[in-house]
Amino acid sequence: MSSIPDRFFISAERFSEKVAFHYFKEGWKQLSYRDVAHHTVSLLERLKEKGIKKGDRVFLSARNSPYWCISYLALSAAGAVGVPVDPELTASEMRNLMVDAEVSLILYDDYTDTKVMEALEGLVVERFDISGITDSIPQKDSKFPAPDTPPLTPDDIASIIYTSGTTGRPKGVVLTHGNFCSDADALIAAGIISHDDNIISVLPLHHTYPFMTTFLVPLFEGATVTYPPGLKGPELLNAVRERGGTILVAVPQLLELFRNRILQGFSEVPVLNRVFPHLLRLLSLVRKRFNINPGRYIFSSVHEKFGRQFRFFASGGAKLDPRVMLDMEAIGFTVLEGYGLTETSPVVTFNPPDRRKPGSAGRPLSNVEIKTSSDGEVLIKGPMVMKGYYKNPEETEKVIRDGWLHTGDLGYLDSDGYLYITGRTKEVIVLSSGKN
Repeated sequence: MSSIPDRFFISAERFSEKVAFHYFKEGWKQLSYRDVAHHTVSLLERLKEKGIKKGDRVFLSARNSPYWCISYLALSAAGAVGVPVDPELTASEMRNLMVDAEVSLILYDDYTDTKVMEALEGLVVERFDISGITDSIPQKDSKFPAPDTPPLTPDDIASIIYTSGTTGRPKGVVLTHGNFCSDADALIAAGIISHDDNIISVLPLHHTYPFMTTFLVPLFEGATVTYPPGLKGPELLNAVRERGGTILVAVPQLLELFRNRILQGFSEVPVLNRVFPHLLRLLSLVRKRFNINPGRYIFSSVHEKFGRQFRFFASGGAKLDPRVMLDMEAIGFTVLEGYGLTETSPVVTFNPPDRRKPGSAGRPLSNVEIKTSSDGEVLIKGPMVMKGYYKNPEETEKVIRDGWLHTGDLGYLDSDGYLYITGRTKEVIVLSSGKN
């Protein structure tokens, strides 16, 4: 199937009784795939009542939660174009995007309601509060829903993602159902996530990296997604351990915080203070050269806080310091780094779980072509490359030439086909948090 709602409903029927989401609301709660499908169809009908039709742009600003995902699935099933935005934007910033995207409906929650109301002042646009859409749980014996959706093709637009540029107003990246589905298929084919996994979702879903890796791929594959009650260390660790998390999708800044906290704990023990750095280097060498992981046993007290089921950290959104990866791997964790851009839906490379290279962004996914230009710029071709910038053909023509996306990143491919990013052709600073 070629569209996001098609892929979801097939998966939901196959895994109907499996848990799709764990979330915290006055205690831990969960939604099965059947529940999510019912809520999606229910919201789809509400959107139709509000006159939403194929091609309409729908603004979505809310915190990470199952109702964020259900809202996107519903608007997508209606044939509308999602415009997901950062809930931390100011009211004036939200308004600028509402106007630029010419949105027909605003979806918001109790976190963004005040700013949304301010942004809407003087605009004639429908709005809908999605905060409570998961409060009513469908009966277990209810039939699996059959959504009445317009036909969608791979070329139909799924999202407009606004991303900051170096100058001027933000650009809207136009991504199709084919863009997203092809990227999800390539990640699934790489065997990185399976239906047995439970992905811990902490990164904001308006970014394409978490949108793909903690929303689309898990739901297409029949996996579970868990939203921690907060982002503090103990809250994250409790969610991983209590809900059985197997993968934590992170940005380099978060991994560095984990690394520093762990190293600080051991360095404060006098007997370990001097030998600990040498021990890490030895364990890193042993793991890299012999593919043996003694750190998992030597630092078992650390791993017990995550639980034995925990498999790996995924890192993306910015370049990961190789030293952070080496230290985390020496301690016994597995770190998989990838690379991509909003314009590529976003993932184009990933380190294979059994052949990781610190400092590398990994190897191209199966449907991706990568080469470098004469001046070292990374060029990308594949079905995940964007349709273009919204209402901005001039900028589109600057970055897509002869079928190749010019990324603005400098890099090279080694003899094994691993990509290394070395800098930027433009002066854009990407922080370890993933923001630029």
